[in-house]
Amino acid sequence: ISGLRMAVKLICLTLMLVLLCPIWAREPCRRSATTCNECIQSGPECAWCTAPQFNIRCHTLKGLLRAGCHKGDMYNPRGDVQVAKNDSRLVSWFEDQL
Repeated sequence: ISGLRMAVKLICLTLMLVLLCPIWAREPCRRSATTCNECIQSGPECAWCTAPQFNIRCHTLKGLLRAGCHKGDMYNPRGDVQVAKNDSRLVSWFEDQL
């Protein structure tokens, strides 16, 4: 009977790991990061909250906002790039300037 209990426990443990691993794998930022550098290197969407009394330091921008970190206290060195639609009039103006 103890062998059966052990087998059931092993099956339960295996199922828990199989179910939880995808959730852990989706975590984009290392919440255990102890430095800003370590945090922002853990993923492109990771940010560091610089507020002195803030408990959660490393998270996504949205996660930090939800946790109460102010935008002004967040550090994320990656910028956004927006591609504007080409405007032939603007291109002609730039060509005339050259």
